[in-house]
Amino acid sequence: MSRSIHTRDFSLPVRLHHPDRLVLLNADLSGRRVSGTFSTDQPEAVLSALTQTLPVRALKLPGVVVLY
Repeated sequence: MSRSIHTRDFSLPVRLHHPDRLVLLNADLSGRRVSGTFSTDQPEAVLSALTQTLPVRALKLPGVVVLY
């Protein structure tokens, strides 16, 4: 994926490939635009890139990842 889109829309393809449920709690983050090339078959790498480049944290629980 390599276009500028909102984080809330960006998370949809990642959700399809991530084994756990992804929950986005940060309303400010959902309106933020991201761009770049991400491989959706490596969802952990995508989440790692988000937490390293945006003001967001990921809390990994059994069966769910909460982005806040």
